[in-house]
Amino acid sequence: MVYLQEHPIIILIILAVGTAVFYIGRWAGNVNADRTLFNDFMARIEKKFDEINKHIIEIFKRLPEPATAGASPLVLTDFEKKISRTSNARKVAERLGGVLLNEIKGMPEYEIQAFASDYLKNRFRPTEEEASDIKRCQYEEGVSREVVVDEVIMIELRDKLFELTGHSVNR
Repeated sequence: MVYLQEHPIIILIILAVGTAVFYIGRWAGNVNADRTLFNDFMARIEKKFDEINKHIIEIFKRLPEPATAGASPLVLTDFEKKISRTSNARKVAERLGGVLLNEIKGMPEYEIQAFASDYLKNRFRPTEEEASDIKRCQYEEGVSREVVVDEVIMIELRDKLFELTGHSVNR
């Protein structure tokens, strides 16, 4: 004890080390508590992301099939083939093919496709029966007029024009 009285610096060092150990222990406890809170928070976030992912998958399952397959040249998907049957698209293509043949003679395939698309968007006037078939198809298949005419009938017309001009038809 006399030694400590003669050397007061040792008491200060012991107090400083004790205080440091106390505060470091307290800090470590806070850090561990924060880590626990952070881990809980991250677990909740992960659960929310899983829920969001499930909802996104459900939304994608509800989307209709794409109207055209991403191939070159464009080809009808199974769903579009159904639209083609429901709308009598081949019958429309048969009627228009003979009428338009003189306008496309000598055109390469890509120009015939562009011509068919342009014709249907700008000059096509369906008969009463064709208009009725298109509307019925829109209703029954839940698709827009653009899908029926600008995509399905366009591909059927293009294929008919290919056939009439001797180009290969991919069916």
